[in-house]
Amino acid sequence: ARFSRPSPTHFDEFYGEFRVVFTNLARIIETFGRHGIVFRDLSPTNVIILKDNRVRLVDFEAACELGVDAMSNLFTPGFASSDHFSSDTPQFENDYFSLGALMLAYLMPMHAALGLDQYMHHRFIRSIGDAYGFPESLVDLINRLTSREPSERPAPAEVIATLANPSPVRELKIYQPEPVPAAELRDAVSRMTRYTLAQASYG
Repeated sequence: ARFSRPSPTHFDEFYGEFRVVFTNLARIIETFGRHGIVFRDLSPTNVIILKDNRVRLVDFEAACELGVDAMSNLFTPGFASSDHFSSDTPQFENDYFSLGALMLAYLMPMHAALGLDQYMHHRFIRSIGDAYGFPESLVDLINRLTSREPSERPAPAEVIATLANPSPVRELKIYQPEPVPAAELRDAVSRMTRYTLAQASYG
């Protein structure tokens, strides 16, 4: 098979789909909020994107109606915020974080690496946004949604408004690769090695 780098046309199609898909998903989360419901497990396996970019959610086992349901411990690693575990009460901001994590996964699925560095995704968001020429306003939106501080995460209404009127698309830089500094590469390999050794079991 022959493969080629994505063209500006590919990016335009992808970018258009991204805005539609996440606008639809933000509207679902907004509707949940009006009914006092926190989904609590927004992740790729629980989101179905139809051919026309409409969105459907499945697997509601973790969902909670505030003041009615007991909170479950179900979650998907990489898509649950730290406050997901530190609070005894479900919060709407749990879903806002997951929405941002899904946006990042749509750009590049790197959530398995978050066990190495809980701030890694913020560096990736900036780098990916630069490479794809993503609007600065959407890079900022993902960063804020995935903030460790729940109060900094924008509500669905702001997400929808930003997706509807983002800042200008920037120039694609994926054709201009930059070398990774040797020190940064050594540090990444060292982190990966330490994490692997810490998780390994020897029977």
